[in-house]
Amino acid sequence: MAIARIDGSGVPRQGEPWTSPDALVVRGFNGAVAVEAGPGARLCFGRAPDPATEGLRLGEDDLRVSRTHGVLVHRQQWWWLRNTGSLPIEISGGRRIHKADEEHPLDPGHTTLVITGSNDRKHILHLYINGPHGGRQPYPVPDGRTVEQHVWPLTPRQRRVLAVLGQRYLRSGDPDPQPLTRQGTVDHLNELWPDEKWTLRKIDHVIEPVRLHLHAKGVRGLVEAEVDQPVGTKLSHNLLVELTVKTATLTPNDLKMIDDLE
Repeated sequence: MAIARIDGSGVPRQGEPWTSPDALVVRGFNGAVAVEAGPGARLCFGRAPDPATEGLRLGEDDLRVSRTHGVLVHRQQWWWLRNTGSLPIEISGGRRIHKADEEHPLDPGHTTLVITGSNDRKHILHLYINGPHGGRQPYPVPDGRTVEQHVWPLTPRQRRVLAVLGQRYLRSGDPDPQPLTRQGTVDHLNELWPDEKWTLRKIDHVIEPVRLHLHAKGVRGLVEAEVDQPVGTKLSHNLLVELTVKTATLTPNDLKMIDDLE
């Protein structure tokens, strides 16, 4: 197993194992590590990983982070994440992996791991898995032109309903927002626009096409097959995260129509 390191925030080098097929590159506050894919390939991370294993320090001054908090293992042509710590590991897309969960396979490309420790501190690792033909790690582009954020198209009616459903995501001060209940959304809409006589079926007819359209465009976590059971409000939550956090399709300006009527 080939492994290479750089300290600090240096740019990953070219050549093996940085650009090897299916190689794993992990970047954190303490540097970057590249691990060549193959039998026995693994990388531990945490506050103080066992020095007898290849590891990367993360949250080394935070006692809520376990000594070895997670392990990345290459098996069956995939890189797998296993949580070995006491706190959940959040991965890109909002999914949380717990110690009791099975190993989670990671797709090629970028993945971010976040451990929330003491006093809401965020300990972050950026992962990049090369494709089967190798890869070229992206260089910093401080002088590059910022890419304009994609915004999903919404009709005025869709925007109105989704702003009511997701108003907690648009107001500051809520660290863990959740959608209004379906009935709560109906009641609030009827308070704001009573002439439209909102019902559960009516709001479903407005929200469902948006959710299915985004799913068809590749947004994950918007259909039952892509979320853990019980489903609960997960589909609505994932939809609102996509619309408010990831794309800013809905913004606090959309609350103005609600606040003005109230």
